[in-house]
Amino acid sequence: MTRTGRTVSVLARRRLVAVLGTIDEFQPRLWLTAVKEGIRTADIVVWLSDGGRGCWRTYAEQFSFYACGILDFYHASQHLWNAARAWLDGRTVQARTWFATARHTLRHGAAQEILDDLRHAQHTPTLSAEVRKTLANVVAYLETHRDHIDYEGYKEMG
Repeated sequence: MTRTGRTVSVLARRRLVAVLGTIDEFQPRLWLTAVKEGIRTADIVVWLSDGGRGCWRTYAEQFSFYACGILDFYHASQHLWNAARAWLDGRTVQARTWFATARHTLRHGAAQEILDDLRHAQHTPTLSAEVRKTLANVVAYLETHRDHIDYEGYKEMG
């Protein structure tokens, strides 16, 4: 608790597990470390990861029963910027404004608004095929991680 009375979360444990090899070589070592650290009895476990497929496959196969999966906000924001840069020309005030608003909207639990906006943008007649593809990729990325981007809910959980 802070001096102002605000409750803050505290990281109880953090361990580093690394393997010079494949994700398949990494998974058993990661699981062993998680078990040693008490994943099966911990009150709250968070799986915080970027959007890498291997990472989320590991989460789904081994950790989803025990942990809350969260897509790293920085990486989610990076994809929003990719959309703004392609769609609205990243050098413009309009692109920077849309990005700032979209990032804020995502942070505060309204991912559907962003998805609707990007889907609507895909139908703009003047867009090139390349820009449409970029927007489709960002929409697919956010949809894939739909269950992992409730940042407002995570904040409420502490």
